[in-house]
Amino acid sequence: VLKNLDNFKYLEIGSFEGNSSMFVAKNFPNSRIYCIDNWVGTEEYGDLKFSIIEKNFDKNMKEFVNYQKFKQTSDDFFKNNKCSFDVIYIDGYHKGYQVFEDFKNSWQVLKSGGIMIFDDFIWNFFEKIEDNPCYVINLYLKKINKNVKILKVSNSQLFIQKIM
Repeated sequence: VLKNLDNFKYLEIGSFEGNSSMFVAKNFPNSRIYCIDNWVGTEEYGDLKFSIIEKNFDKNMKEFVNYQKFKQTSDDFFKNNKCSFDVIYIDGYHKGYQVFEDFKNSWQVLKSGGIMIFDDFIWNFFEKIEDNPCYVINLYLKKINKNVKILKVSNSQLFIQKIM
């Protein structure tokens, strides 16, 4: 689907311990990876120690040189970002309003033909349905429906392509 898999820009919102970034870095050594996470934690993770999660990220990514770490919120990243991306992976804070903002902001910087992946698409953590990812993702998909192609839907992920 992507024309140049050898040299692409990958944005990851919600890097956690870096597993998906490691996959991209290892399999696409000429890619440029932007890892966004504030490593603070939310109600989704209970008492998980995010200082340990961040240390694990640093340890996991230390062998790679094709990435940049941004320790900040995705909202702050987008305020200063000047790049466009070929692939964007959204797995940050899963509360509806933030997923909506991440989708909207990411869509603006996704290249035409680019791929966006939502992790935890069908996720039911929050009591109110509109606070869960699927609800707000579907809202924004309706708004951009002429410019998007649904590539794959699974239990946990949604893959879309920007067509314009």
